[in-house]
Amino acid sequence: MENDTGQRQPAVQEHNGNPIFLQSLIDYLPLLIFARSAKPADRGQIVVWNKAAEIITGFPAERVIGKTASEAFPARLAGMADKLGQGMLANPMVRSFPELPLERADGGLRYLRLIAVPLLDDDGNPEYILGIAEDITSRRQEQLELRSKQAELAAANDASPLGLFRTDAAGRCTYVNRTYEQMSGLTRGQVLGHGWAQAIHPEDRLKIFQGWGQSSRNREPYQGIYRFRHPDGRIVWISAKAAPIVVDGRIEGYVGSVDDITARRTAEQALRDSEAHLRTIADALPAMIAYIDTEQHYRFNNLAYERAYRMQRDAMRGMQMRELLGEQEYRRVAPFIERALGGERLTFELEYEGNGAYRCDETTCIPQLSGDGATVIGLHLMTQDISAKKLEERRLVHLARVDILTGVVNRAGFEKKLSDAMAHSRTGAALMALMYMDLDRFKQINDLNGHLVGDELLKAFAARLSQAMRASDTIARLGGDEFTIIMENLAKPEDAAAAAAKIVQMMRSPFILNGKAASITVSIGLAYYRGAALDPAALVKQADQLLYAAKEAGRNTFRAGRAPG
Repeated sequence: MENDTGQRQPAVQEHNGNPIFLQSLIDYLPLLIFARSAKPADRGQIVVWNKAAEIITGFPAERVIGKTASEAFPARLAGMADKLGQGMLANPMVRSFPELPLERADGGLRYLRLIAVPLLDDDGNPEYILGIAEDITSRRQEQLELRSKQAELAAANDASPLGLFRTDAAGRCTYVNRTYEQMSGLTRGQVLGHGWAQAIHPEDRLKIFQGWGQSSRNREPYQGIYRFRHPDGRIVWISAKAAPIVVDGRIEGYVGSVDDITARRTAEQALRDSEAHLRTIADALPAMIAYIDTEQHYRFNNLAYERAYRMQRDAMRGMQMRELLGEQEYRRVAPFIERALGGERLTFELEYEGNGAYRCDETTCIPQLSGDGATVIGLHLMTQDISAKKLEERRLVHLARVDILTGVVNRAGFEKKLSDAMAHSRTGAALMALMYMDLDRFKQINDLNGHLVGDELLKAFAARLSQAMRASDTIARLGGDEFTIIMENLAKPEDAAAAAAKIVQMMRSPFILNGKAASITVSIGLAYYRGAALDPAALVKQADQLLYAAKEAGRNTFRAGRAPG
């Protein structure tokens, strides 16, 4: 395609406004998406049922599309769907269902978080009812999964919507799951060894063997799109991915997956004339959706993007990522974008903190391949706000008494450990010591180089402490640059003093942070304890006072209290 100046335009421009592209976008999303007609002529008929809906519910699109709930689903599920539809027609408004039980086609129970949205015509009457749902079953089962991880891993393989396989170094198949059997049309016994090749369409075998051989020689992951041909002649299109298992520099085998994309390809063809309808759905999604070409120009974005960047769709179209995001933000995302343009499907998180506010965005990058699966022609991007989830993770880490930055014990863990250690000392009259330390002039380094460098310095400092101390010693970070060390069962006070001197000496060596050297010293207060009538707070106060004395002595040293007799 050429423009008025005779210059050839990027091929991806021809996809703009293409219903195949939009249907592909909907099918790539991990959210269950469906739409029912609210028009009098075909009221209640299901007109959209994406790939995630098939996987989550177990009901294939060919059973659902064009039918009402009572025609497509069992009575209980149909009743629930009709009740939702009637309520939306009676009072068209966005409705949220935080936890909705769903009985799958195979009888399994899933739990969804559902948002129902009425889509109105020009007269304000409901034209469609859009449903957007997330499968939250795994969150409810998290504790059970932790207790039965190994047992459920085997079951998950067989229940996976992906066909999974493993081969040895020579390419002989050693394992497939049940989904692979269903997709290939062969039993596990027929697939093992070199039998797996019999499932591949004869016209695709040479391409597969050449691609696999090249990936093996280059020790790179393999991916491709080809066809399975069942014994009865049925064709199944699949997307395959495989990666080598490398042990001590040698390839010991391969693991991979196959995904049935037949329905998606059929749906893309069937919905070529539905551009406006599919764009409405994309704009109603509660996530930022975009598509960029290989030159990182925006070729598609939904309404959420316009709202986030306060920019009209036409102004954003054709703009480069660097221009839209700004130089600083682009530097953060660029490494992930480059990997995705190389063919890797990935998800990454970016955190933002400032002025007492916190936000975390999760972005999924899905490469769009050419028709033959040989090259990446663009990227699908989906960004969601997961701040609440990350804050909950932080809370759980704190409750677990581990410092999220350095990996050592946090304040809560320190207080519990100190109380236990002093109780043990009182019981057996065992000598123990408490070091209280901080980094000299850390604030200056932090202010000069930024919090990221400061955080890296704190992590490196904690790592050196771990190298200097015994495995039985407890290292804790109380906050900022304040650290403590609890030493139990000391043979003599000099052992703790020697450890403090060793720490002071070790910290004099420069730290290498992001390729640059940073110098820091440490001041330490060392207090002893052997069963005296003293509470933990008082012992901490003694060590803190000694730390202050070390600071007064010029820093870069330690001061020890009197050892008990």
